[in-house]
Amino acid sequence: DYQYGWHTQNDTLDLAIEEYLMQSATNAAIVAYNLANAPDLLPREGEVFEKAGTAEAYLGLWKAVRTHVRPKDDCTDAPLPERVAVAGVAASMLEIDRLRDDLDSWAERGSSDSGDRAILLLEQLRELRRLDPDGHAVDEGWNADLEASIKVTESLVLEVDRDGSTTARQALLERLDATCIGCHARHRR
Repeated sequence: DYQYGWHTQNDTLDLAIEEYLMQSATNAAIVAYNLANAPDLLPREGEVFEKAGTAEAYLGLWKAVRTHVRPKDDCTDAPLPERVAVAGVAASMLEIDRLRDDLDSWAERGSSDSGDRAILLLEQLRELRRLDPDGHAVDEGWNADLEASIKVTESLVLEVDRDGSTTARQALLERLDATCIGCHARHRR
């Protein structure tokens, strides 16, 4: 159901269609390969992203395009790895902390980008579901704490989308902080 799952808070891996994922990954790889080997450089100041509506919140993508250097003509292709290591729980938690801090600074400035930050925070929390916490067995308590953080962040995203009151947003941020502090107290090693 496109309206239910795609590009909404319900867009989770269980709704993904394997055949479509394979086609999308293949298309992305072909585009990336051809762009990397294009005879001319892409525009440097982000005109392509601006025209496409890509938010500047995706700083790594903008930086990668601005700083890309085309390989020399005599350069051979690097072998592609069979698998890429996913960042561990510690790296993900650092990113979650950074995004949470960003929400405070964006809110203080009254920036409209706080919605983007809330969505990025939500996606980072959802990614934790896939990670093995540094080789330690995951207990149900950790999963329950993670799900509680996800639920609060989903509410925050909806509140920001609705352009709700600052008081409601602040209450949700405080609930998120309390959930995170409780989880850290129970599960940090």
